[in-house]
Amino acid sequence: MLSNAVRVALVLTMAAAAWAQTPKQAIPLTTLKEVEKATNARLLAGPADPWSVLGDARSTYLPGAGTVVTFELALVNLTPITPFHASISQEEKRSAHDRKVKNLVALKVAMREMIAHAAAALTAMPGNEQITVEAFLFNFNWEDRAGLPDRLTVCANRQKVADAVARHASATEMASLFEERSEQ
Repeated sequence: MLSNAVRVALVLTMAAAAWAQTPKQAIPLTTLKEVEKATNARLLAGPADPWSVLGDARSTYLPGAGTVVTFELALVNLTPITPFHASISQEEKRSAHDRKVKNLVALKVAMREMIAHAAAALTAMPGNEQITVEAFLFNFNWEDRAGLPDRLTVCANRQKVADAVARHASATEMASLFEERSEQ
């Protein structure tokens, strides 16, 4: 298995090679900022059991590949271990896990909505390129992380999503357009 540093270096090398070989397509910085702003707003809307957003979303465009939007969050707000809350009970651990599993489903829906918004906003981006939204998920070391990813990635073809949104495609058809990956 490759280390994170090797993965990052490999991705950057591949992106640089694609960038060097692809005709330059300019995506206005203002458009990327609009996508970031919409992503932040959607994250702040959150589910009923709110997650904790850990900073602003960031986006970039890789010519020939597409747009990537990243953010970091904790799936639920949890009380850390402090002198005033020195230990975590088994019930607290079970509750935290159950709440996170529920909010993971809400996050996947939100990420698809983010892609749909970005597909409409990124009209200067070639239709055959991908929009990728990636969430880095924070966990305390005491948590039960069974079935919970450390990273969740959702991506889709920009043009297919834009077309489906324009024709008010069914939820089933929309769901079929997204590819989801998670990593623990």
